[in-house]
Amino acid sequence: MSKGECVFRTVLGQLRHIVNRYEELGLVQPQAAQAARYQLAVEANELNGDGCRFPSCDCPKADCSRRPIAQPAMIWGGTAAGEDSTRTS
Repeated sequence: MSKGECVFRTVLGQLRHIVNRYEELGLVQPQAAQAARYQLAVEANELNGDGCRFPSCDCPKADCSRRPIAQPAMIWGGTAAGEDSTRTS
């Protein structure tokens, strides 16, 4: 990770905080805050890839490298992903 990427991730986190605070104080309309969050999400996805959930996650900055790998939650054919569907109980 380059220094520029690290700085950009930190700035995205700070912008998320500012948008949330302005919305709480009533300084911006909810639609404008939502549009700003959408733009933050677009920028974070450009930086981290499609799996990034920023700004809806709790990451202090837009850094998906510290997030644990998500386990598949999809159930396919009555069994959880990764389970052997041929075994009988």
